Amino acid sequence: ARTIFPVDSGYIGQTGIVKGTALDAAPGRVDRVEVRISSGNSPRWYFNGTDWVTTEETWLTTTLSANGTFWWYPASPWVTNQSFRSESRVYDRSGRREVAYSTVNFNADFTVPLSTALHPHFNSDFELDITSVEARASDAPPGSVSLVEFSYYKVTPPSGYWDRAAGNWGSVPELFYPAAPVGGDKFRATAGSTPTWVTTAGGITYRVFARVTDQAGNVNNKPDNPGANTQ
Repeated sequence: ARTIFPVDSGYIGQTGIVKGTALDAAPGRVDRVEVRISSGNSPRWYFNGTDWVTTEETWLTTTLSANGTFWWYPASPWVTNQSFRSESRVYDRSGRREVAYSTVNFNADFTVPLSTALHPHFNSDFELDITSVEARASDAPPGSVSLVEFSYYKVTPPSGYWDRAAGNWGSVPELFYPAAPVGGDKFRATAGSTPTWVTTAGGITYRVFARVTDQAGNVNNKPDNPGANTQ
């Protein structure tokens, strides 16, 4: 058996579950996969499906896919900012057990990351084309930023989100475009990740949102009313 999530030295969110793959050499077939979940620090505690105990032999039976190649354990006993370990082992239908365990160590992170739009600045007027959009993104330790994306909204009617595929501002669903790290905690979108800005003699108002996803899958909240030094 192999654990595919979370990855070793990775992160898991509040509702994340341990899952992986299983295989038995033909003509054998996987019968079941068991997982042992423990705290990452000594003295080690083991999850028995309900509580944390000191008994090591607390192997839990996972849910197995119909073809026996994918498994998952449907529980999330994590505590934020704590480290954990997951070990998995597979049995075939003859009762033989895998000799080596698949082991991953990971951290639980429930903290929502933060972002601050830097450019264009809040309530700024521009008479020249905006060629890049920039934001600052961060996550409290032990978390780490994984992805920063921008959405662009045209507030002035006819309103809508920028749709790169259609080449217009007519999207009702919010669409996001990736930004690249440029050093420190700053991220920038350029070229195809920025919209084609349009204007009129009276000017057009736009709204930019920087969405941040951390390594555990936590996503920052979009503010209802944007302001200076916000997302």
